[in-house]
Amino acid sequence: MAIAEVLMVLGVDQTKASAASIPEDRFCEAFDELEILLGGPEVGFDLALDVVHQGDVLNYNGVKLEEYLGLARLVAGKLNYQTEQTGIFYSIESLRSYLSEKKERGLDFSKLKLARYRLLQDHPQSIRYLDVLIKSGELTIGDSEHWTMHKADGPRGGQICKSLGEQINWVYDDLELPRPRFKINHGQKKIIVNEETRGLLGQIKEYTSQR
Repeated sequence: MAIAEVLMVLGVDQTKASAASIPEDRFCEAFDELEILLGGPEVGFDLALDVVHQGDVLNYNGVKLEEYLGLARLVAGKLNYQTEQTGIFYSIESLRSYLSEKKERGLDFSKLKLARYRLLQDHPQSIRYLDVLIKSGELTIGDSEHWTMHKADGPRGGQICKSLGEQINWVYDDLELPRPRFKINHGQKKIIVNEETRGLLGQIKEYTSQR
């Protein structure tokens, strides 16, 4: 089945379907990825279909398509893979515009409720955990490790990873950002954060050092 026929089955206007530049196999791959980026099978299909109907993705091929998908992955991650704002994904320009506006808006770190974060306290263990997460994005906890502060009891072993994950979510909540994706490997007692979270923690460290 030619790409135009595939698109018309999906309800795309015949004129737009006939003018599509994207090869059939790449369209199927790109559509499947958009479906995942926009929320997964339950909600992502209809949202991805709207992007195809209203956006410019059918005009992309080769380098342009890869650029579009790269930007879409980045934006979807920032939106925590949950959004109904399909207009953001209509084109390379709309994706760039979203990222540019987000950067210009900046972040108000004064919103952080610093007292509730063990991770951001001036304590040797907290400083080490924060530095490791910023530098490598991965932190492994020892079996007998105990995160005590000022003689107060605290999490031990793998529970430290869980506590760190909760605090990272709180940071995003305080800053009114979509919660990030991170991975906790309970068997290895390891937490892994993404590049965006590493960068944000680095900015927060700089902010707290200037207070």
